Amino acid sequence: MELIEVIIEQPEPWQSQMTFDIKTHEPFALLTGSSRELQMRIEQERRELLGDSRKIRYHLRKSLGYAVEEKWVSRASSGDVMFHTRNSDFLQVGSANAWIPRRCVVASFAYETSPSSIAPAAVYQTLIEIVSYQAIELGKSEFKIWYDEAGVRVSDWTSPRATLEDADFYRVPASIFDMPQKSPVIRNVLVLNLIVVFGIVGWWVYRTNRKNI
Repeated sequence: MELIEVIIEQPEPWQSQMTFDIKTHEPFALLTGSSRELQMRIEQERRELLGDSRKIRYHLRKSLGYAVEEKWVSRASSGDVMFHTRNSDFLQVGSANAWIPRRCVVASFAYETSPSSIAPAAVYQTLIEIVSYQAIELGKSEFKIWYDEAGVRVSDWTSPRATLEDADFYRVPASIFDMPQKSPVIRNVLVLNLIVVFGIVGWWVYRTNRKNI
């Protein structure tokens, strides 16, 4: 079989689990005119999608290293197509059996500002074309998490502990010996702690020597 179909289902990402009063919600109340009405309507429609899901159907071409040739995203409850992607003019990357499309056309029948609506015809189309590419070797450093300060807080939406509304938050681990180099604030705190420790030790030694005199 040249074309292989893969279907997956996922929770509707536009749904809302919020329960606050839309009419009295402070962030909405601070808005005026059409902006306020728009945000209130979006939140109401997102709540109407609670419990819904999306079906994503892929057509993979076996001879092209199972590259995605076509993709449909539809709302599971109605079966209406929200997004349709067609890839073409595939290019083999290097000697591996990896192929990328030079041309990608995405037809969008839905838009985030109107979460519950799906148009019968495409509202707009997005065209992506590859003009040129360059293959480069990736070293281990390309897969390292870089951070400006030790202990920086990460919002990870790919974590199994993440939900539709909240990411999984955690701190990037760092050696305590790296901390003075990464953050001037932490460096100053460590220096201050050392001064306090030496001060206490010095005071204790002074008192001990004074008693022995």
